[in-house]
Amino acid sequence: MTRRDLVAAALLLVAGCHRTAAEREAPPLRAPIVETRIDLLQRLPAARVTAAQPPQRGFAVLHDDIREALVVRTPATVRFDDLPIHAGARLRFAFAAGRTVGAAAEPVAFVVRVATGDRTAEVFRRVVEPRSGEFDPWREADVPLETAAAGAPRVALELETLGGDPLVRAAWAWPEIVSAGTPAPGDRRRLVAQERLRDLLADLDAAELSPGPAGPVRRLEPGGAGSGRLPAAALVPPGAAARWRQPFLPGFRLTFRYHVLRSAGTPPAAGRAGFALRVRPVRDGDGAPWRTLAERAIDLADLEAGWQGLRTIFDSVDLDVAGDPGSEVEIELAGRGSDPPPQVRAAMGALFLERRIDRPRIRRDGPGRNVVLLLVDTLRADRLGAYGEPRPTSPDLDALAAGGLVFDDARAPAPLTGPSTAALFAGRRLSRDLPCGQLQRVPFEHVTLAEAAQRAGWTTAAFVANALLAPGIGFEQGFQEYFDVAFRPAEDVSRRAADWIREHREERFLLYVHYLDPHAPYSAPDPWYDLFSPDYAGGVVRNTWTSWYHPWAQVLTHAVLQGAPVDPSPAFGEGARRARERVEVGAALLERLEALYSGEVRYWNDQLHLVLEALDDAGLRDRTIVAVTGDHGEEFAEDRHLGHGFSLHDAAVRVPLVLSGPLPGAPRRIPQPVSLADAAPLLLDLAGIPVPEEMEGRTLAEIESGVPAVVFSATLSYVRPEPGADPRLQTGVRARTSERDVLHLARDDAWFAPAAGGSAAPWRPLRADEVSGDLREAVAAFEQGLPQPAEDARAAGSDAAAEAGRGLDLDAAPGRRLEALRALGYIE
Repeated sequence: MTRRDLVAAALLLVAGCHRTAAEREAPPLRAPIVETRIDLLQRLPAARVTAAQPPQRGFAVLHDDIREALVVRTPATVRFDDLPIHAGARLRFAFAAGRTVGAAAEPVAFVVRVATGDRTAEVFRRVVEPRSGEFDPWREADVPLETAAAGAPRVALELETLGGDPLVRAAWAWPEIVSAGTPAPGDRRRLVAQERLRDLLADLDAAELSPGPAGPVRRLEPGGAGSGRLPAAALVPPGAAARWRQPFLPGFRLTFRYHVLRSAGTPPAAGRAGFALRVRPVRDGDGAPWRTLAERAIDLADLEAGWQGLRTIFDSVDLDVAGDPGSEVEIELAGRGSDPPPQVRAAMGALFLERRIDRPRIRRDGPGRNVVLLLVDTLRADRLGAYGEPRPTSPDLDALAAGGLVFDDARAPAPLTGPSTAALFAGRRLSRDLPCGQLQRVPFEHVTLAEAAQRAGWTTAAFVANALLAPGIGFEQGFQEYFDVAFRPAEDVSRRAADWIREHREERFLLYVHYLDPHAPYSAPDPWYDLFSPDYAGGVVRNTWTSWYHPWAQVLTHAVLQGAPVDPSPAFGEGARRARERVEVGAALLERLEALYSGEVRYWNDQLHLVLEALDDAGLRDRTIVAVTGDHGEEFAEDRHLGHGFSLHDAAVRVPLVLSGPLPGAPRRIPQPVSLADAAPLLLDLAGIPVPEEMEGRTLAEIESGVPAVVFSATLSYVRPEPGADPRLQTGVRARTSERDVLHLARDDAWFAPAAGGSAAPWRPLRADEVSGDLREAVAAFEQGLPQPAEDARAAGSDAAAEAGRGLDLDAAPGRRLEALRALGYIE
């Protein structure tokens, strides 16, 4: 950050202190209701546990139903203290028990108790008889708490499991207290948020480094040199320090994330690993005394081995130091504790300098428009009525499209969630700092869609059901509220978003809602599950992902994980088998999977009305732009692939983009190719929010201007589907213009175009001279800016290496995201 930037920031801060009379006299805004949902899993680190083994927080998949759960070995008690209890308080959760091997076990009791002072009341008890080798489906529970609380404003809650044996696992899924809540404190006339200014770890070269007995502070880049997949990190041995000089401004904060991990299969360690953050003003002559801002440590003896035992410290502290605006301060990161043994890795994963921004909050009658952006994970365009699907998969969305703007040719930047969503938020093409892999971050230096809205005074919030976008890697930038609703079904997510809209109806807002439906394992609730195959009598029933009793399940998993090309065969029925580097799949099995997927699409569609009705109830439909899109599609062997990630066929990268609301020239269809990287500037401009200059995407006027543009989709893990083709992963780039549509495979230097309808192969080869020189140059420039794929990962025979080629850096994945990757079927 330059001194000019800091001076400008100081002027903004000073200007913000001089509010106009109109601002001072503005009436208070209605306070939204908060604490309506208290997620107990979020409070697990502070819970008191009585158990032989610590409980695990992870993603449990029962009968294709994925839920985040607290998994324990019986007996175990988990106590949550100091929980607020409001009117109508109820505890909602699901529970299940099973035995992994051997005979059936003794029954398991699930017990809930409420404690107030010296009084404890049992409010729930159910008994489950675990079956051998599997879990029963989830059982739902809804337990009233008010009577047991006896008027106490805060209580303790105990979740206890009894019975069973050491091989039994018991799970509490999504435990949360639901109530009428309480009004949010504070004055909402002003919008207060944090804006990141400097990534100190990325700027380590500018720091003064002091070595310790075990060595100096050094950069750690687990994603590979120059890969940009993960944020900069640093190893800080005990006694070592890094010091940065920084011009000071009031409102500065430091946000940090520190990780400690013991490698799987290694013995316990001793000692402590930690750090200290200090600050002091820079003075001529002798240095001023240091002021400690934070000092934290983790006892290595408490670490479990492997990713399940990953310990993280994530917090923010004010840069509390005396100094005039513009004067220099020195910030120190110092190692503390003992030198970790080789089996332990301790690193500072993030250290950001931020400043508090304070602006008037725009009200509902103020300038601009609200934005509600609904992203439906894995939604391909051609499965919607508005894009030609003859079955009634999307009647509510089709009605929305009939009165709005429909982009006929919208493209995902990549066939994976992470990079496509990152490109959407940043309004930029994929590149080394916005890469193609599934595990990466949104670089903090890029102004995102939410940050641009927040800086203009819009209230911003997100509900995100894909755990790969959980807070901590940049997707949350600019959102004042970022609700992690991992794996929640569409009805639940829509109801939460609808409640939020009603509570913030007096404010101008940008709301992002990321649904996980219809992502695999295609498990819509009844009656949607068999909606498009009502007479089905086969064996694929809520076991597409989690049952290993069916040989075809293992084969399909191999195709989805490794990108093995698929050969459909009518003779196989619902069977499948591996055939060297390929997979043979029965046509009936593919038909069944596609029908289940379509049922998921209709299930999502039938929850859309909850959000639209909330806008109607609040009187906001004519003030709100509603946008619906997908992050990528899903293949059912159209390009001889299953799932997504290994191909750039239309089934994988053509997504819907439908806009509704106060829009110019609606209703109409827009034929020009567009990218999800255009979504941020498109929506910001339509909402009346200034578009950041650094965004590369286009506004509606620019899209329709007639100026030639190339829309790119890319993957680092393209697998050629032709029989006999080289099976190694390679970079694939699809480039689309209004006149041309080509695919280039970088390693093979091979060009293709989509084949005509009815062709046996989805692509037809092209000579390089059949592609215009301008387009070849554009593709070459785009490829040069991408990260390099892993070298021949498949030949190395390593699943981890193959996944790294796909962009999944397993060695650097935080534990919860690794569990999410397993639950979603990306890794075994």
